[in-house]
Amino acid sequence: MVDLGNSGNRALTSDFDDYYHHRFAGYDDVVGVEEMCAMLGGISRKSCYKLLHSKAVGNFKLGKDYKIPKINIISYLQRVVNA
Repeated sequence: MVDLGNSGNRALTSDFDDYYHHRFAGYDDVVGVEEMCAMLGGISRKSCYKLLHSKAVGNFKLGKDYKIPKINIISYLQRVVNA
């Protein structure tokens, strides 16, 4: 793991707050596949399911439906952007 120092941690926290409170404010705290596709820029359902099956984005199932906490989508975006 890379040590980002204090300034890096503030940047990640700031990015998280921006995503959570501004960019994705209109979404519930737990979303479904369609909402996740939209949050990730309109990716296909097939691409979304690949991310879910590979556990790249943390999720759980409720009956037959995948449920994805918004925080997990934001964490995934941060990992991808900072990779």
